[in-house]
Amino acid sequence: MLRDLGMSQTEFARVSGISQPVVSRLCRNPEHKPSLDNYLLLERAVKALSERCEGDLSPLHALDSALDGQCAAHT
Repeated sequence: MLRDLGMSQTEFARVSGISQPVVSRLCRNPEHKPSLDNYLLLERAVKALSERCEGDLSPLHALDSALDGQCAAHT
């Protein structure tokens, strides 16, 4: 999904405030459940990126949907 946004894992880690190894783990394993703190950072990053994106937002929607699936793990 990050490639579709033209972002590297390192760049997304910088934008989101999450370490690059955690971003890598999330990219490799969509079933990985991030900690609540990382989940909240991811959610904030997705919202910020969606506000800056122009054109095709489907990669962000896919990332957002993946995060929604993780939300149940934290409720």
